[in-house]
Amino acid sequence: MYENEKLIPSAVSKALLADGQKTQRETPGAIVLKDYFTPPAVCRTFPESARLIEEARSWTWRYVERLGCGSRLLRPIDETVTMCPYLFPDSDFEGNLVATMFTVLEFVNDDIFDSIDVYDAFRSATAGARLAEELLAVRSNPRILGKAMMASVNLLRDPHADASAIALPEGISGDLFLFDAFSDLSRRIHAYAQRTGSPNFSFWLDEFTAALIHFSRSHMEIYKSVDDLSIEDYMAHKLVNCGMLHTVLLLELAMGAFLSRELQALPLIQSLKQHCIYVGSLLNEITSYEKEVFQERSGNLLLVVMLKQKCSLREATQYVARIAQTNADAVIRLAQQARAEFAGHDQQELLLRYVNGIAQLSSACWYWQIEGTTRYRSPSSPFAELKTAS
Repeated sequence: MYENEKLIPSAVSKALLADGQKTQRETPGAIVLKDYFTPPAVCRTFPESARLIEEARSWTWRYVERLGCGSRLLRPIDETVTMCPYLFPDSDFEGNLVATMFTVLEFVNDDIFDSIDVYDAFRSATAGARLAEELLAVRSNPRILGKAMMASVNLLRDPHADASAIALPEGISGDLFLFDAFSDLSRRIHAYAQRTGSPNFSFWLDEFTAALIHFSRSHMEIYKSVDDLSIEDYMAHKLVNCGMLHTVLLLELAMGAFLSRELQALPLIQSLKQHCIYVGSLLNEITSYEKEVFQERSGNLLLVVMLKQKCSLREATQYVARIAQTNADAVIRLAQQARAEFAGHDQQELLLRYVNGIAQLSSACWYWQIEGTTRYRSPSSPFAELKTAS
């Protein structure tokens, strides 16, 4: 536990946290998520998942090991290295690999800055005292984290950018932000894109980095109190902050095929992306409820619904799951429409591959979070699908 709890920025006041705990205790029995959300019938995974996972895991650990935090940071690597093989089953190996590297780095950063026990792991490590102090400083001022995230975005845009030039406050070295890993990843992404020969990579990179900038700015407000936010406002905030916008954009990187500005602007493509983003965001609000509210205190849509509607956790889960279901149904319907409308288009092959990829990604938002990772499982989970033995 942190020595000074005032240094733990929290979106959840003690009163709200107490209310959330009370409502959770008053919810009899485990909540069965499948009662409120119907998973797609089939979810495939990438055929070379085992090799991809091992390569991405080894690459990430080379950089994370240097932090001296021991096995604590192996956890987010092992929990999340499976994500892209679920999300992008029909992809190029190198494309899926670099997408996986990126997402795993994101989750490692998430645990470093949001999970309280990481501080204890740094502090107990021989070489971790300095990083423990830096971590306290960053957590006391999330804008430092936002600045560092923007530096990572610049590295991804330009592998030759100098991340050390960012003006971090005195006493913050930047080691926590894994800039070396992002530099190496950027070189690999740019080299891979060059090999694809796609003329649209520059446009994709602009879209991807713009989404990351939006995400980084929202992260500066991640600990903003939820007391006065409406359900709609909080849902809009988490739609950005969950990272689904740039995750959807990773589909093109994983495929090794980038859509042009004109194809991206097609109304059907825009609608498919937006509904898919909602599916991923809303399902993540459900699966990460316990982790966010009781471990990170960073706020969660279910808690906001419970407090604003004065309802039980079960009722809040049903409310959010039904919105997720509406969006998942829309992805299926629009994908069928797109397959018909894009038949005969001069970019038919690329468009249909992309449409099928979005449909697969939407399906995988359930399967990965429920079956493909241990990240959201625990003995105290209120959800039957995520509850583990004590």
